[in-house]
Amino acid sequence: DPLLAELQPTRAVMVGDRLGDIRAGRDNGLYTIAAGFGYGSDAEFTDANECVPSMEALQARLLAICTSATEEHEHVH
Repeated sequence: DPLLAELQPTRAVMVGDRLGDIRAGRDNGLYTIAAGFGYGSDAEFTDANECVPSMEALQARLLAICTSATEEHEHVH
């Protein structure tokens, strides 16, 4: 059983710099972001939903995802 099935997070994103990270996220149904500035190669990032080139780009992307999720959640209520 995937760990996230037990934890049941309301929202989560998997960020990783190796193929195993990306696969772990995908296997748990998460949106995946490859850290292109880490140890992995471009070939390892093909299964990720997206790839960011720097820590600054990752921070901006995560902020955008969180802001979007918060706005969607507010419109539901």
